[in-house]
Amino acid sequence: MLRSVAIAFVLLTSAFAEHKEYEDYRPFIAGQKTCTAWFGERTAIVLENEKPEDRSPEVMATICAAFDGIFNAYDRITGVKPRLTAPLEGRIRVEVSKKVGGGLASHGTLGIAVGPGFFHKLYDRVESGKKTYDQIFFYEIARNYWTSDMNPAIDYHTLDGESSYGWWTVGFNNAMSVFLPEQIEEVEDMFYFGRDADAFAEGMTGKLDIYLKGKKEYTWENTWCRDRLPWRQKASLNDLMTGLLIRLYREHGEAEFIKSLYREIPKQRPLVERRDNYQRARDNFYKAASIAARKDLWDYFMIDLRWPVSDEARAIVTEAVGAEADKSGLRAFTNTEGKTFEGRVLRLEGDMVVLLGSNERAYKYPMAKFSEDDQDFIRRLGL
Repeated sequence: MLRSVAIAFVLLTSAFAEHKEYEDYRPFIAGQKTCTAWFGERTAIVLENEKPEDRSPEVMATICAAFDGIFNAYDRITGVKPRLTAPLEGRIRVEVSKKVGGGLASHGTLGIAVGPGFFHKLYDRVESGKKTYDQIFFYEIARNYWTSDMNPAIDYHTLDGESSYGWWTVGFNNAMSVFLPEQIEEVEDMFYFGRDADAFAEGMTGKLDIYLKGKKEYTWENTWCRDRLPWRQKASLNDLMTGLLIRLYREHGEAEFIKSLYREIPKQRPLVERRDNYQRARDNFYKAASIAARKDLWDYFMIDLRWPVSDEARAIVTEAVGAEADKSGLRAFTNTEGKTFEGRVLRLEGDMVVLLGSNERAYKYPMAKFSEDDQDFIRRLGL
């Protein structure tokens, strides 16, 4: 039997949230028959075994508006339209239940469930005037926007076994929890066990920087193709992927880049039934990222990340981004006297490096006159 009590409707000028009590609630993911649901414009926050008087309508209105904003931001930043298969009063369910330890969500379907500990602490913060939302909410909602056409092109298994896959999914979930708060007016920041979004991002990009600096120690095979990071076994591969996504986001267009990346990944050729097709997995992500950045990122993937990228993939990127690809190979070189100049390495001729300058003219420059870092860069091109 359903018992409904509406105390205030959510209007643009209202400080209260509409609510309903249920005595025969049917959970989407997890919950009890007896509960109270609080409604925003798009979302329904379902609190099991609670009465309306257990919560402040003003605080719940603020929280509902924030969750509306989170889902709206995911719509904008991903361009993805997940299915709403089990609405409650036409809204997306956010269920809070003791049956959930952390969080639960499905790929491609709107709706999440979280444990009460996270929601109670969120409620207390909002009641005290703060608008910091736990990372788990952004993380689980990101699952909703990871549709079935995302995995086939990039989801490889590591050398640790055929069941060791799904790392990119988690990498995106983590990264989105950094990107989303700055897109939402109703949210001030993300909260992750005492850390804000900047601190969380710094931890992830810091792992990426360790890899980038370990030119002679870390490779695709011993790092990107392993469950755990070689320099810290408690850290997993998805942390490195999160760091990479954050770096690409910040350097290549932010929200516009991410939206394009979500659009380009499903367009790539699937790995089919072989999750160990590492060449195709690398090529596919490189192609999607380059097209999303509107720039050939070959230097970054091949030289800095040390991902073996195929000539075929680079040719596709060159064609896709057009003239921008020709300019993307320009690098700022430094000579032994400290002077800098731009050019793209074409080939080696003995002890001479043939460069294409920014004026599109080719010229030769002695290898010995490049700085040590630039000489190392040129050698790793394998020309």
